[in-house]
Amino acid sequence: MMVSVDLNEHDARAVANYAEQEGISLSEMVAQMVQAYMAMGDGTLETMRAVDDVNHHRNLSRTFSSVDELMEELNA
Repeated sequence: MMVSVDLNEHDARAVANYAEQEGISLSEMVAQMVQAYMAMGDGTLETMRAVDDVNHHRNLSRTFSSVDELMEELNA
């Protein structure tokens, strides 16, 4: 099976450098990443969506100035 990944030049260099530092091929690195992803379980997709929301400043709550203020909001 062949898998193609389209990366910009900077990211492609970073991935290749990382694989080289680890002493593995790009194919081995991708296989390890896929295995690790699959081992994470059912919550993985939900977690990835939450991280994407944070990275794109979506679906966030307001900020709190203290733990007490946060707890009041959670208990409301």
